[in-house]
Amino acid sequence: MVKLIRLMSDGDGIFKSAFDNDIIIKEQSKIALLNLTFKTDVDALTINDNNNAIVIMTDKSNAHTIGETRIEPKTYRRSNLMDLSDDLYNSLNNALFIPAVPFGTGENDISSMFAVWGGGGTSAENDETRQGNFVIAYRYSPFINPVIGDEGIQGYPTKSSAQIDSDIEITNSGTATIKLSEISKRAGKVAAADSLSRIETIVETYFSRGSGLLMIRIKDSVTNASGLQDNGGCLGLTNINLGGIEEDDEIPLANIMVQLRYNRPGETYKFIVNGGVEQDSGITPQQVALLAHPTLADHDVLFIQINGPNYEFGVFQMVAAVATKHVFGTTAVKYIGTGIDNQFDQPYMTCRGAKADIKFDSYNFSVDPWINEPPGTEKGSNDEWQITTNSSRSGFDNGYRASLAGNLGSVITAIFDEPNNGRWGTLRETNLTMHSDIWQTLGFEGQVPISDTSETLMRPIGPIQDVKSEAQWLAEKEGQLVASDNYIVLSDTLTLDSYDASQFEYGVWDGNSVAGGEKRGRRQNILMTIPVNDNTNGLVEFQTNTPIFIDINNAKGQNVRNLNFRVLKKDFSPIYSRQATMTILIED
Repeated sequence: MVKLIRLMSDGDGIFKSAFDNDIIIKEQSKIALLNLTFKTDVDALTINDNNNAIVIMTDKSNAHTIGETRIEPKTYRRSNLMDLSDDLYNSLNNALFIPAVPFGTGENDISSMFAVWGGGGTSAENDETRQGNFVIAYRYSPFINPVIGDEGIQGYPTKSSAQIDSDIEITNSGTATIKLSEISKRAGKVAAADSLSRIETIVETYFSRGSGLLMIRIKDSVTNASGLQDNGGCLGLTNINLGGIEEDDEIPLANIMVQLRYNRPGETYKFIVNGGVEQDSGITPQQVALLAHPTLADHDVLFIQINGPNYEFGVFQMVAAVATKHVFGTTAVKYIGTGIDNQFDQPYMTCRGAKADIKFDSYNFSVDPWINEPPGTEKGSNDEWQITTNSSRSGFDNGYRASLAGNLGSVITAIFDEPNNGRWGTLRETNLTMHSDIWQTLGFEGQVPISDTSETLMRPIGPIQDVKSEAQWLAEKEGQLVASDNYIVLSDTLTLDSYDASQFEYGVWDGNSVAGGEKRGRRQNILMTIPVNDNTNGLVEFQTNTPIFIDINNAKGQNVRNLNFRVLKKDFSPIYSRQATMTILIED
C-alpha cells in the first residue's frame, strides 16, 4: 500500500503541516520524493550582522595593521548589484587608520597609512578574457605637490594637477629632488575676505578616499591691521568640481565639506563643517612669522586627514618645543560614489591677504591613485602610475619622504614620517577576510569554498619603488547572484536511513577531529538530493518516474499528524524561496 501526500511551503523552503486525519505509518515503511517545484530568490543577497564583517591586514607580519569594519545591512538584487562594489570599497576604506602616536622600533611599518581600496573594473595588466570581472585592489596613495608645474622633477607629476587662479603666484625653490612651492597673491593684488583667489584640483583629480592627508604650512604671516577677515587664507575640501565655477564666483558654502581658516597672528583658527556656520577652534597660532620664528620647520601646518570613517582636521604645531596635533573636530566621510565615473572630494586653498602679509607653502595632498588622464581619455588610465609619478618610481615618492622629512622637520616628522619608513623596498602581504556570500557574489568562485563562514584571501603588495605598488584580487567570473547547483530535501519528522559526509563539521563543533582532515560522515535524514544543471532563472523542477524509496527506521507503527521537511542548499544553508510544492510517497 502506498500513500500520496502533497505539501506546500510558506517560504524559504520550509514545509510544515498539521493533518486532521490520522496518517498511520506501519513499521519498516519506506518514503520517496515524487516531485518538487520551487523558485529560488536568485535576485537577492542579504547583508546582515551574520555576514557583513570584514577584516583587513595590510601587512600580515605586523599586528598593528589589522583593521575591522562592516558593510551596512542591505539587500542587493540584480537591479542594484553594482552598489555592492561601492559599499564594499567604502567599508574597506573605513578600516584604514592613522595611528595616534608613532610606534617604537620594529613597530613602525604601518602600511595602512596613505593608501586606498578601490578597483571596480579591470586593470591594465588584465587580458581581455577578464574584462568585466570584479577587481578589489589596495594601492598606496601618492602624496603630491599639485602646483609643481611642468618642471617634471624626479618623483613628482610631469604636469600640474591644479587649476591656479590668475591672482595667485607660485614661486618654486629648493633642490631638484626636494622642491618647495611658495604660494601667495601676486604683487599689487589687494587683500579681500573672499574665496576668489584660489587653487583647486583639475578635473579627474581627487582627494584619496582611503587614508590620506591634505595640508598647507603658514610660511610667513604678519598682520595688516585692517581688523577684517582679509589677512590669511583657507584650506578645504569641496564635493563639487570647482573648475565649473567662474573665477569671479565664491565657493558655494553648501558644497564645503571641511574648511580651515587662518586670519592673522593672535587670532584663533576657524573652521566650517558640511556647509554650516563657521566655528571657532579656540586654538591660537604658535609660529607663523619668519622674523619672530626663523626655523621654518617649526611653523604651523593646517591639515585635513581621513582616519577610518572620519575626516579629522586641525593644526600641527610646535608647543614648548613639542610637536603637537590639535584636532578641531571630526566629521563622517560622505561618499557620493566609488566608481571611477563618480565624484569625490576635491582639495582647494585660498589666499585672502596681500603678498606682503601672507605666504603659504607645502601645499600637498594624498591623491586618489585611480585618477584618469585629461578629460576625453580612457578611464582608469593611471594604472601604471604615469600621471602621479614617472614610470620608474612609485607615486608615494611624489612628495612624502622629500617634503615631509626634508622640509617640515619637527612638526610633522614625529607624527607621520617614522610609521612609513618601512615601506621603502619591502614586499608585504595583504590579507582580506570576508564572508563567503560576498566573495561568491562578486565572482570569486574558485578562490573561496562555498561555505557559511568568512574566508581569507592573501595578495602581495610591492615595495614603494615598484611601479605597481598594489595588491590585487581578481574574480574568475563576472559578479552575479547565484543559487546552489545542488539541493537537499531533509526530513525533520521522520528518521531516515540516509548518510552524509560532505562537511568537516555539522552545526556546533564537538571537539572531535578526523585523522587526515577527512570529511566527517554522519547520519542525516536526507530524503533526496536534487542536482541542478542550470538554474539561472531560479526555477527548480524535480520529477521522477522511478521514485527512490528510503527506509524509515521505525521499529513500530506510528500515527503521524505532522510532517515537516526542509529544502536546503548543498552546504545545508537555507534557501531563499517563494512558495514551493512537493509530493511524497509512503510505502508500507
